[in-house]
Amino acid sequence: MAGNAGAARKNGGFGGPHEVLADVYAFTGEKKYLKLAEKFRHNIVFEPMLHGDSMFLNKHHANTEIPKFIGYERIYQLTGDMQWHNAARFFWEEVALHRTWANGGTSQWEHFFNPAHNEAKVNETCGPETCCPYNMLKLTQQLYTRQPHAAYIDYCEQALYNSILPSLAPGGGFVYYTSMRPGNFRRFSRPFDAFWCDVGTGMENHGKYGEMIYAADKQQLYINLFIPSVLTWKDMVVRQETTFPAETRTQITLELKQNRRFTLSLRQPAWAKAQKVIIMVNHQPVSAPANADGYWRITRLWKSGDCVEMSLPMQITARRLPHSPDHAAFFYGPVLLAGLLGTDGLERSDFYEGGNNTDAANQLAAKPLPLTDVPTF
Repeated sequence: MAGNAGAARKNGGFGGPHEVLADVYAFTGEKKYLKLAEKFRHNIVFEPMLHGDSMFLNKHHANTEIPKFIGYERIYQLTGDMQWHNAARFFWEEVALHRTWANGGTSQWEHFFNPAHNEAKVNETCGPETCCPYNMLKLTQQLYTRQPHAAYIDYCEQALYNSILPSLAPGGGFVYYTSMRPGNFRRFSRPFDAFWCDVGTGMENHGKYGEMIYAADKQQLYINLFIPSVLTWKDMVVRQETTFPAETRTQITLELKQNRRFTLSLRQPAWAKAQKVIIMVNHQPVSAPANADGYWRITRLWKSGDCVEMSLPMQITARRLPHSPDHAAFFYGPVLLAGLLGTDGLERSDFYEGGNNTDAANQLAAKPLPLTDVPTF
């Protein structure tokens, strides 16, 4: 689990040993490991989340708290004790739905703040640290496993495309903070004199894109993300071909050893207008009303060579910053858009910096464009 060690100590941070201990119990069956994992229940934060106290999180170090709830959800998975799950689910809902920036990140200067202060915070040079969506994606995956719902994948897609993917510099280096301030830019780590926590998790991030593309139960295969990939599931191979989001379609081809009846569940993205989405099987349009969980379902006897195509028209939308009448982020489908403000007055060195976790200034843009020079409308 990634996190700022200094801030973590002050706020009672301990990373994820309880998750590891719960896994050891799952492997060995020895309850002593589970009992020890349960001792990491940090009631000062657990109890407010269990009872729905969202304001308690204000001023707490964000990535100190996220790993705790990953471990608590893992304990629930092994015990069935709903209090662990209820606390983790409320925490996720509060962070993902009410404390998340347009790029899928959360926090400012590594700490949660009152969402009513969004307008002041957005104009600061800091922004969410990349370790937060890294860990929020882990928690999202756990919650999705218990109750598959398209809303969890909507968050995954938002964080993957707009926080994780752009956190890697084309020539190497990783992002600590991504400023939300208009007229700012990212800074990346230098290869030999910067090893922030976001460098460690940054290396992991880009090997994990395949984790949530698909999901399955006994008789159902979920298509969650539109990423070119190959899946081997039971006795079949599933191939997804797309250049999404450069193109607004995806194609899924099935290779089966023998015909089989099962349900193919296709995610309805929150950004897609359902009435404009076209689904075809073997080039013939099909009707597949979306269920309450946000999936179109097609149940049939599938044979090798069957092809499913989805047309997913995208449009430009504006998402207002909560509690702010003057700020909005613009998206094309799920992709957060950025203004082309140029690089006048900037050198290559301005985009790379060394330093360590405690030297926060090293991870911030040194020459932001004055707000008076940022185009507005």
